[in-house]
Amino acid sequence: MNKFLRRLIIAFFLGFSLLATGIAFASNHADSIEINEMSLHDYLIENYGYAFIQNHNHALEMISELYGLFPTSRMGATIYPAYFGGLYINEDGELVILKLEDGLSNSNTMIARFEDAIIKPAEFSYQALVATMDFLNATITDPVMSNTSAWSLDVIGNQVVVALIDYNPDAIDLFRNTILDSPIITFEQGDIITMDGVFHEEQRQEMAAFSVPLFGTTRPSATQPMIQNPRPQIRTGDQIWFYRAGRGWIDHLSVGYRASNLWGEPGFVSAAHRDVPFLPLPLFGGGLQVGDIVTNHFGARIGVVHQARLQGIDAIFVATDPGVVVHSHGPLTYDGIVVGQLVLSRGAQSGYQFATILNANTSASVGTLLNPIRIDQGIRADINLIDGDSGGVVYTVTVNPHTNMAEVRGIAGINIAGNGLLANGLFSRADNINRILHLSLR
Repeated sequence: MNKFLRRLIIAFFLGFSLLATGIAFASNHADSIEINEMSLHDYLIENYGYAFIQNHNHALEMISELYGLFPTSRMGATIYPAYFGGLYINEDGELVILKLEDGLSNSNTMIARFEDAIIKPAEFSYQALVATMDFLNATITDPVMSNTSAWSLDVIGNQVVVALIDYNPDAIDLFRNTILDSPIITFEQGDIITMDGVFHEEQRQEMAAFSVPLFGTTRPSATQPMIQNPRPQIRTGDQIWFYRAGRGWIDHLSVGYRASNLWGEPGFVSAAHRDVPFLPLPLFGGGLQVGDIVTNHFGARIGVVHQARLQGIDAIFVATDPGVVVHSHGPLTYDGIVVGQLVLSRGAQSGYQFATILNANTSASVGTLLNPIRIDQGIRADINLIDGDSGGVVYTVTVNPHTNMAEVRGIAGINIAGNGLLANGLFSRADNINRILHLSLR
């Protein structure tokens, strides 16, 4: 097979199937979530282990305190000390802080006060890792043509990992000669990701016992959006449908988090990638558009798309119609993301699903050669993803080890994509979405 044809096939299949499967929960409190038939404590012990549950919240508290010690720039960006190599939460829920071996003892650094943290040596500073990611984001404008499927900040390995579609010594040399030659970068084989968004029965049985779809996938029966219901109510994670004049019904997504735009209009965030064909036929491509009508799963109008951005963040802002109420769990503030941290996703097809963060800064190309979608500084998590939950909210959570409740800590972002049966989902970060679309949480 010649190289062009092979690359075309790779690009054709370089699409992530869209989105999540999980655990059904019942919400009985504004900022708490409870499993119906099994205590959340028992569920988390079974899936994450006793040590993780006991230590996770304490690790988050130490992270918040440590980051509070770091200075910030005039623009609000965190300035990391030169000896700081990053941090993460390990499989036992313990905080691990990486420190450069630069002659400074632990007692001479900000980390001295964190006696419960595990201190490990690092070769590269976190500043250098972030700068390398920023350079690659600015330089790799066409990932597929640059032979890259993704590049990620691997805080545990203290490196930046570049995934090459054609992985061989010549390809590595070409990358180093044309893009960046740095000891921080290591290379691996890039995944050829297919569009398998349907779980086979054996995989579904391996999921948690409470995986129950919330909504079907049947289009609204109305031929066009119905007149708005009196004070309709929707929740984060609910199913929504899109209607475009001249096209009719497009497809369904999930409600993300509540937000408002620069003019104070209330609404919510969801994904933009519907109406992007994964076949190389860009007849109707381009993603959701400003002016697309948004309805609930019955076809009753709830708002209209006011902003849409397919590249970088893959997000839309839906301005809700007067009288529409959007319910959301918990504190409406953005919360930082750390590798190993526990998060909770809610999507229309799968309900709630727990996951832990695998990578807090990864950029990837999603889609086909003719219709690529690029996500910058995204979040990867060990979550199983299927079609229909794209746009659904992702929360950060804390767990009380003595009760059955998980408390929402903040908003992490929205579901974007996955890779079929593999537990390796991709989220767009809420802070990036809000910055690019000029939104604020509400």
